[in-house]
Amino acid sequence: MSLARQLAALKEGSVDQDCAIEALSSQSPGFVVFLDGPQSRQGFALSHLLHYRLAPRDAVAGDGAAAAPQILTLAFSTADVVLTGWRLERVTEILHDGKLAAVKTIPARHVGLTGNRPAVVAIDIKPLAEAAAGR
Repeated sequence: MSLARQLAALKEGSVDQDCAIEALSSQSPGFVVFLDGPQSRQGFALSHLLHYRLAPRDAVAGDGAAAAPQILTLAFSTADVVLTGWRLERVTEILHDGKLAAVKTIPARHVGLTGNRPAVVAIDIKPLAEAAAGR
């Protein structure tokens, strides 16, 4: 096997560990895109963000010690987007800077590889119409 093929195989097997993707310094994104898999993407206009809430995960949930310790809820005008993961305060910092372009998940087993960057393991998008119907 050639060196080029070996490098390509290593690159395919590597995990991209950036969960919160920042726009370039000269760009100000109008949308934030949420990627919950290779074929799933949904975007929301940043101008429709009403508020957010960062909270520790409820210890009573019974998920045990392996549960992600933070939940970040982004309240848009048409849906609530709930991010579950570690170091999510960094996502809010990027949001404050107006540079949050995309958020994607990584497998929970790769959380330790992200260093001090945020690690998002789940994205749950709850449209407000569904939330109102479920009440």
